[in-house]
Amino acid sequence: MVSRYSIIQYVPNPIANERINIGVVAFSDQEVRVQFLSNWERVRNFGMENIDFLTNFAARMKETASRGLMFPGDEESEIPKHERLTEIVRGWRNSIQFTEPHPSLADVDKLLHDIVEDFLVDPHNSLINRDKSYKDIAINSSIPSLYKSKLRDRQQAARVATSSVKEAFKNWLGQENQEQFKTLIKQKYELYGKREKFKFDVAVANGNPYLLAQGLSFEINPPENSLQALSWSIENVKKCNQDLPIAVITLPPKEDSPDYLERQNIYEQSTANYLDLGADVLQEDQVPDWIEQKLNPIKQKILESVHQT
Repeated sequence: MVSRYSIIQYVPNPIANERINIGVVAFSDQEVRVQFLSNWERVRNFGMENIDFLTNFAARMKETASRGLMFPGDEESEIPKHERLTEIVRGWRNSIQFTEPHPSLADVDKLLHDIVEDFLVDPHNSLINRDKSYKDIAINSSIPSLYKSKLRDRQQAARVATSSVKEAFKNWLGQENQEQFKTLIKQKYELYGKREKFKFDVAVANGNPYLLAQGLSFEINPPENSLQALSWSIENVKKCNQDLPIAVITLPPKEDSPDYLERQNIYEQSTANYLDLGADVLQEDQVPDWIEQKLNPIKQKILESVHQT
C-alpha cells in the first residue's frame, strides 16, 4: 500500500517565498501521523515575530491527525486524502504551507521516522550531529562546511538591517527625544503599494512611512525569486510615493568565497536594478549618514506627528 508525505513549512513573507520546515505529515488511506519541531527557537529567529499561531496550529494538526484527517477543517469524503491535501496545497497562500504530497513504499511509521530525520532540524539535535560529524571526517574536508557556517543568509541580513536602522535612528533622535523611539520605529512594516500589500524589514513611520529598509545578503547566492520580489516591492511602492526613501541594506559577497565572481556579478546587476527603481543601496556602516540625509529636513514634522497621536 502506498504511503505519502508532505512537509509543513512556515513562510513569513509569501512574496519573498523564504521558508523553513516546521513539521511533517505521513499518511496512508487508513492513518495520519504528524510530527513538529520540539524546539521553536530557530523558527522564532527566522520569522522575527510572535509564533504562538504556529504552535497552536501544531496542536490542532495533532488533534486532527488523531482522527485520521489531514489538516484543520478537513472532513472525511470519497476524495482520497492526498487529493484533498493537493487541493489545499495549490490554493493555500497563508504563512503556513504544505508541500505537494510525495509517494513512498515505506509504511507510515517508517516513513515518518525517515522524513523527520531528513526534513526537521531541531537546534539541539543539529548541534549533536555536527559535533559527531566533525569527529568522523578529515580536517581538510571540514573546511567548506565551517566556511559555509560563517556566511549570512537573508534572515541574518534582515536582522542587520533592522538593528542598524534602529541604532542609527535612536542616535539621530537625540537623548531628549528617546520617548518617541518606540512610537516611530516599526519592524516588519506593511504598507500598500499600487496593487498589493508589501512588507519591509524595518521602517520609520507614524501613520505614514518616512523611510523603509530591507536587508539582503549576497554572501550566499540569493534566490532569484527573492531578488525579483524586492524589485517588485520597490517599484510598486515608488509608484504610490515616489519620494519615500527606501534602502536596500546589503551584505556584499565575500572576496574569499569560492564563487565570488559569480556572486559579485549578481550583486552588481541586482543593486544596479534597485538603484534604477529609485532605492538607495547601502552597507551597514552607511546607514547613519543615510538616516540623517533623509530625515533631517523633516525632523520637526516627524516629532510633531508623535505629539498629535
